[in-house]
Amino acid sequence: MGYSIKLCEIVKILKVSVKELYSKDGKLLILDGKPRNGMEQACAFRIGHYFCNNVKDTEFQSYDIDMEYNKNSHLPKLLIGNEHGKRPDLIVHKRGHNKDNLLIVEFKHGGNEIDEDIFKLKRFTSPVDEYKYKLGVLIRLGNTFESVNYQYFHKEKEVILHEIR
Repeated sequence: MGYSIKLCEIVKILKVSVKELYSKDGKLLILDGKPRNGMEQACAFRIGHYFCNNVKDTEFQSYDIDMEYNKNSHLPKLLIGNEHGKRPDLIVHKRGHNKDNLLIVEFKHGGNEIDEDIFKLKRFTSPVDEYKYKLGVLIRLGNTFESVNYQYFHKEKEVILHEIR
């Protein structure tokens, strides 16, 4: 299967997992009719949980799925231009090397700033840097599933998903 088709398939699974957050854990986002702030990590965890369940019995089941994973072998994940270690919210990869890094996802909720996440996704998907993730996704969670926004990054550029080759 070509990478563009493979990436579209993993994004479908990711979107199903996001939809499950809204259908099963909506109170993380809205409680008593009021939006809740500060629930980004809890939402990311629940999406990661659903994602793990949804990749079972698919071509992606052999990949490792990790949340807040900050290791590159025995060292912290580092990016050029940033001396501090980076912890992607969710990654789909093979542990122990950087030869098959498939997906990196950052989540945002509410009005949280996204510039650092965009920087991170561009660098982690760079074809010349160490990690070379095939696809980066920034997911901005809204109060409803219909208000969720997705941005995609491939080879250090923002892209439209179906344009990836």
